[in-house]
Amino acid sequence: MGNNRHEFTFVNTQYLYPIYSLPSFIVTVDRTVSIISEFKEKNDFDAIVFSGYSGSALAFCLSYLLRVPIVCVRKENESSHCSLICEGICPKKYIIVDDFIDQGKTIKRIKKEINNEYLARFTNVLSKTELKNNKPKLLSIFLYSDEYKERLTFKGTPIIHTS
Repeated sequence: MGNNRHEFTFVNTQYLYPIYSLPSFIVTVDRTVSIISEFKEKNDFDAIVFSGYSGSALAFCLSYLLRVPIVCVRKENESSHCSLICEGICPKKYIIVDDFIDQGKTIKRIKKEINNEYLARFTNVLSKTELKNNKPKLLSIFLYSDEYKERLTFKGTPIIHTS
């Protein structure tokens, strides 16, 4: 081994290799920024939403590089310094960034909690028609470590693979 401290090998899960390997992380961030930038030219959105460690690993970098706010959606009863389930802005149009989709529980939970937060903030402010017409809209899901690239949609929402 040379003197390069990045030559050490650590145990990690294969699906998070794009995060734990620094060269891979740089490529993953750059490629994801490029793909989302291209998407944003045609589809304006006001938030990058994530949940958990795997989503946050990319979300903070993407927020900074794309100049788009983030929204964290925690699991109920998740141990945290914050008691909020949703933290950040209440988005109008948003994307989700995650590593992969298995059964879709994370995506369903994020959509549900974003909608719950919207209703909690605006039920007493907007009319029923306005509430219905201005519900937050998930535009796309970006996956950076998905083995199942043949999956192109999730319940009608486009999936864009960045790996």
